[in-house]
Amino acid sequence: LGVLSWRFVGAGLAFASTVAVTRLLGASMAGIYFLAVTLSTIVITISRLGLDLPTMRLVSTSSRSSGSPSERSVMKESVRLAGLVALGLTAALFVSAPLLSALFREPALTSMVRLTSLGVLPAVLAVLYARGLIGVGRPELAEFGQRAGFHSVFLGLLIVLIPPLRQLAPGAAFTLAQSAMLVLLIVIWLSSTQRGERTANTKALRSELMSSGLPLLIAAAMNLVVSWSDSLMLGYFLDSAAIGLYSAAVRVATVVSFVLVATGSIAGPRFAELLVSQDLSGLGRVFRRASWGSGLAALAIAIPLFVFAPFILSLFGKDFPEVADTLRLLIAAQLFHSAAGLVGLLLAMAKRERRLLYAAGLSAGLNIILNTVLIPKYGTLGAAASTTVALLTLNGACTLWVYRDLGLSIFRPPATGSP
Repeated sequence: LGVLSWRFVGAGLAFASTVAVTRLLGASMAGIYFLAVTLSTIVITISRLGLDLPTMRLVSTSSRSSGSPSERSVMKESVRLAGLVALGLTAALFVSAPLLSALFREPALTSMVRLTSLGVLPAVLAVLYARGLIGVGRPELAEFGQRAGFHSVFLGLLIVLIPPLRQLAPGAAFTLAQSAMLVLLIVIWLSSTQRGERTANTKALRSELMSSGLPLLIAAAMNLVVSWSDSLMLGYFLDSAAIGLYSAAVRVATVVSFVLVATGSIAGPRFAELLVSQDLSGLGRVFRRASWGSGLAALAIAIPLFVFAPFILSLFGKDFPEVADTLRLLIAAQLFHSAAGLVGLLLAMAKRERRLLYAAGLSAGLNIILNTVLIPKYGTLGAAASTTVALLTLNGACTLWVYRDLGLSIFRPPATGSP
């Protein structure tokens, strides 16, 4: 309940943040900010090296075996690996900002990218500490730090920074809010864990993290294509105003799936425990209940958003209701994703990372092809159609792998055997 409550608050604050940015900057300049955040998010995802889920799994199971490394040992190695990569990629993004500005034909993009790039390192480390907190049974605090806390600080900073920085205020607020949340999550992590008495085999721990992390990194990169290629290709084929309009629609549509993310925070460690004990019957029950709960909650959210799409978009500005059909298509995609999306998490917890990779690669390839064909002709609606097909493909493939490998289905009892 605590996770869902914070997730709900976070979704509301995220909506308010998007409204504030679009109202203060207008569609075109807001599009430049969203484009800069998209580029920084790509770097953030790559910098994590796919270590977030393996970190959560290892932290969750560390207390159950005397031979396992302590929670802090796992976190220390994850932070070291991802932090070094994040520093290098931050420098690369900062330096390449003028080239990106020229590519998208937006001179103002240079300064915005440089500001948001400084938030890459704190964002990467914040994700790892949040996953660690989920692993030690503190998902509500992780949820607060990742979403509600971030957006509340972002909004406060935006109000303070708009007078002196004007159009650059959102970029600065993004980086400062990421840094503030990192400090908070570190403090919570240290208060929630104890210094480990078990000596960690650093080489073995690093090998365990990377062997699981690298396939997940590639899968995450493929998922990035599905999540963010729409905005990048809209910017390339059209302009920053199209990005601003589409980004507002995306941020409204993702409210539908906020229950899925909150459910995953609770179900992930439980999946890991049941897989370790080889309790397929219990795993099937948890999987089905979580999936049905997420899907039904998403349906309750999706219906009013679908019906009142033009009105909701009008809150962002007078030009935004023109993408109402785009929003409705994205809502339908997120509704399906909410009902079936836990299959990807289950594959990761079951160490079937390569299955997840194959599904993500297929959906990403379809997304790029469809974006190239549909965006020039249909604009934001074409981008939404591409995303819908990609999410259907991703979740459909993962559902098939979960049934074939684990014998689990949302509708059918688990098959006998071990994972």
